[in-house]
This record gives sequence, C-alpha cells and structure tokens, in this order.
Amino acid sequence: MKFPPARSSLSPLLALCIVGLAPAAAIGQCANTWSALGTGTGASVFALAKLADGDLVAGGTFTAAGGTAAARIARWNGSLWSAMGAGFDSHVLALTKLANGDVVAGGAFTASAGTSASHVARWNGSTWSALGAGLDGWVDALAAMPNGDVVAAGEFATAGGSPAAHVARWNGTGWQPLGAGLGGDAYALLPLPDGSVVAGGVFVLAGGALANGIARWDGAAWQAMGAGTNGFVFALAALPNGGLVAAGDFTAAGAVAANRIARWDGSAWSALGAGLDGPVYALASLPNGDVVAAGSFSMAGGAAANRIARWNGASWSALGAGSNAAVNAVTGLVDASVGVAGAFTSAGGVAAGHVARLGTNCPATATAYGAGCSGSGGLNVLTAATQPWTGGTFRAVATGMPGYAFIITVLGFGQLATPLSAALPQALPGCTALVSPDVLGVVYPTAGAAQSALALPNASALAGQVFHHQFVPIEVDLSLSVLAVTSTNALTLTIGTF
Repeated sequence: MKFPPARSSLSPLLALCIVGLAPAAAIGQCANTWSALGTGTGASVFALAKLADGDLVAGGTFTAAGGTAAARIARWNGSLWSAMGAGFDSHVLALTKLANGDVVAGGAFTASAGTSASHVARWNGSTWSALGAGLDGWVDALAAMPNGDVVAAGEFATAGGSPAAHVARWNGTGWQPLGAGLGGDAYALLPLPDGSVVAGGVFVLAGGALANGIARWDGAAWQAMGAGTNGFVFALAALPNGGLVAAGDFTAAGAVAANRIARWDGSAWSALGAGLDGPVYALASLPNGDVVAAGSFSMAGGAAANRIARWNGASWSALGAGSNAAVNAVTGLVDASVGVAGAFTSAGGVAAGHVARLGTNCPATATAYGAGCSGSGGLNVLTAATQPWTGGTFRAVATGMPGYAFIITVLGFGQLATPLSAALPQALPGCTALVSPDVLGVVYPTAGAAQSALALPNASALAGQVFHHQFVPIEVDLSLSVLAVTSTNALTLTIGTF
C-alpha cells in the first residue's frame, strides 16, 4: 500500500498569506547591530571558530584577551574571555572545529608550553597536542572533513616529514599528501559534503596541471575550476543553493571581469555585481543565504562600505559603519549573528578590540507552547530545526510519530485550545488543536520522525510577523482505516530579518 504524494511544501500558500498581511515591521525599523565582545583582544585576530555550545574561539597575534593572559588563542563564552591552556609561541592563523568539539589550530607557531607542535595542534578541552610531526611551514587554512580527517594548507613543503606541497591531510594517525599538491601557497580551504575539498591561493598548478588560484581535490586527483582567477584567492564559502564563492585579490575569474569576488556554479564563473575595490580576506553566509565579504576594501558595488559588505544576490550594501581597519575573519554564530575579527579597534561605530558581533534588532524566534499527546510512536514533540528568517527556509521536525500514518501539518495565524475529540472521534485523550488551520499540508513519517519545510519571502518588511505551526498525526492501518489521531505541541514563530 502506497500513500498518495505528499504536499511536500506549504511554502507557496503560506507565502501568499504572509505577503497579503500588513507588514509587521515597517521598512527601516530593522537594522544590523554591532557589539563588542568584552574588551576584546590585545592585538590582531586572524581566525575564528564557532563551537556547538555557542562559544567563539579566536586566534591571532595577541597575548591577552579581556585583560587575561592568553597566548594567541582564547575562548569567548558570551560574557568572558578565557585562555585555552598555555596557547602558542607564535601566531595562530587558522582554526577549525571537529565533530566531537575538539579544536584544531594552525599557524606560525612551533610549540605550546614548551611541547613541540609544528604549526598545527589539537585542543581536547583541556590540553594541546601535536598532530604527529606536523608541517615544516606556516599553516594558513584548515578544514574539518565529513569523515573526521583534517586538511591543512599553507606555506609548507612537508607533512609528517614526507613531501606534501602546500596541502596535506591528517587521518587521525598520520599525514598524507593530496596527490602532487599545489604549485604555490594556499590560503583557503572549503570542504564539500561529497568529501572533496577546494583550495584557494596563489598557485598556478594543482597536481601538476594548470589551475589558476583555485582547484578541487576529488579524493584521487586535482581538478581545475574553469580558468581560475588572475590573482590571489584568500577566502571560500559554499552557497546554500549550490555552487561556491571565491574571493581575494583578483580582477577576473575565468573569462569574466570579477573584482575580488566571483561565483562558481559548477561549470562557469560569474561576477557578483561590481565587486569590491580592495582585497577580500574572509567570507560568511547569513541565515537567508546572503553573503558577507570582509577585508581591506572601502567600496562595494560602487558604494561606500568600510571593509565589510553584504551581497543579497542582486546588489551590494554596507553593514553599518563597518570597521576602522582590516577584517581578517568572519563566521556565522549559533544564534545566527556573525562573529567579525581583524586589526580593527572600532566596528559599526562601537569600540571593539579586534573582535565584534554583528547581529540584528529583528531576530527570528521559535517558541514552543502547549503539549503534545502520546500515540503508538510515543510522545509527539515538535521542535524548530531552523529559525524563520526572511529569504530562508524554516524547518520543523516532529518525533514520536507513528510508524504508519499521514501527518497533517498545520500553519496558521491564530492559536486554539480545542480538544481534537470534538471533531475527530478517533482522537486520543489529551490531544489538542493548538493552531488555527489556515494552511494545511501532508507529510509522512520516517523512522518515527517527520519534517516540514517553509520557504519564506526575502522581504524585510515581514520582520516581526507571527504565525504558528503544529503537526497532527493520523495513524492508519493497511486499509487506510483511521486507528488514532494525536497531536504535537505547537510553535510560535516570529519572522526575523538580517
């Protein structure tokens, strides 16, 4: 027995409902906000890494953070800076987080607390340890791969004592070269979901073949990406709708004029508007898929933008007052804000010692209310997998779903508190309709869970609009006779814009 096709997307219907409502927040009310992270660090920051618990790790040239001794690396917990062990004897230039929460640092250093750590080391929450014999030169980029391996790139010629031209892979026990490596220094790495990795830098050869500034390692060989770029690549970022963005200090990508930033769609390069007038050192994605570029430029798309700017898919815009010196690193944070770091002492007009937070005064929120009831799969619980940002896709996941059922997804603009048994005799005790049924859809369970997806219009005027969401599972037998009707808790969702 097969279920009928699911209405897998409620997006078009609810989008029409939302657009038809009066804007909840008038255009101009929402704005980006800048804030300092305490007193920051005592000198430049070159790398940032977000942790799963919301903390932020910064690495650079500093020897103090928040007034506390911290040798080139420190952790911000939302209110205080703290050292990470003894730190390092020289600059930290790259950071990445592993799936188990450990942090890997790379840079110019050769030791931590007198213990050898040749340009790369791992933090397990309490101590630093070397990754084998390390590298014989600076590490400028790190990437955590889907299988747990770590790829390092930079200005080295050997890894673990064996030849590895500017790029190498640590498999947990030893270093391995990536083919013949790269013909010059690499400054950026981007791991892809398929296990491949893209490298960007100043090289013209990858694996011995022509690859100007950017190339992809597919696990067996290096692949050129079109004609590459005509200058340095310093930063790489994946796009949520596919493809990637490369940025640096170039003026062409492939045969296309592209000022310091360009998009690769898998087969060809394209410009992002008029681009930037100076080097780009870092890239990050916003919750709605927009791209943040940062570096030492002063113009974006022909308009003033002090070292940090935003691309919305069609045009560039400044992010407030920007910063008063170069931005070297940006990263999305757990709360959907952006960590920004560099040589600056002011960001967005706020005093900020080399590190700051870029947020919004119109955040997206998802709050649970009411209670689910239990069916054959257990207690029905609905949670938000993502937040409802303009231009993004909101996703919700329900657990405790029956094994054989079709599940009504309910979206509405009002709240209810109506026992389901008032309309459906098969409803189990304690099961309640909590959301007005303005838009309905159907999804099906897999392994006791089900998911809904809602693409929201990219319209900042919708910021602050509130709607509600609930799942109502209808359990059936093989003849599609209804056995039981249950319900999840509900979510109150406030649309945010960045």
